[in-house]
Amino acid sequence: MTVELPPVIQIDGKADRLSPGSRIRDTRNMLVLSGSLAGQTVPVVYKRDSAGLVHEVWMLSADEYKQLAGASGGSQGVQQFLDMLALIFGARR
Repeated sequence: MTVELPPVIQIDGKADRLSPGSRIRDTRNMLVLSGSLAGQTVPVVYKRDSAGLVHEVWMLSADEYKQLAGASGGSQGVQQFLDMLALIFGARR
């Protein structure tokens, strides 16, 4: 995810937007303001709201990003998303 001028972001090189009230969490599960990430590109796992805007974002460490290499939402989106979160947070304990 690349944060341009919040709420405008790019995910996989495509323009997107953060939802009002979106939450971005760093690798320590602390909230991060989108403005503090302006101009940066960070690896993330994200969840959209019912309107299709990016609402929940979890920043990944380099090791977590490597573990998730090749994973995408695809047709099994919800289960794969839950599996990715379990993998990430299981390793952060």
